Amino acid sequence: MTPTPGPAPAPEVAALVSEAYAAFNARDVDRALAAMAPDVEWPNGWEGGWVRGRDEVRAYWERQWAEIDPTVVPGTMTPTPDGRVAVEVAQTVRASTGRSSPRAGSSTSTRSMTA
Repeated sequence: MTPTPGPAPAPEVAALVSEAYAAFNARDVDRALAAMAPDVEWPNGWEGGWVRGRDEVRAYWERQWAEIDPTVVPGTMTPTPDGRVAVEVAQTVRASTGRSSPRAGSSTSTRSMTA
């Protein structure tokens, strides 16, 4: 479900979200995870389901990056009543260097972060 655009998040929240995605795209796991709550719940869009906690997110990303090369660019950010920020993202997935991937392609989706 795509959120209805509403008021933008505070500038420092938008900066934190943008920094987290920049760290993800740079494969700087520690920097990306530092922007997340210790009990983060992250959608496992590659394998299905959810991963919970920073350790599970790290393991998921490392498995993912061994097989595919995703780039995620944040777009519209909308605060939600429960304190999270819904982030519409554009994602491009390429095969890792030298490997083919049946999961390559592009998509747009919405993710939520607590900032």
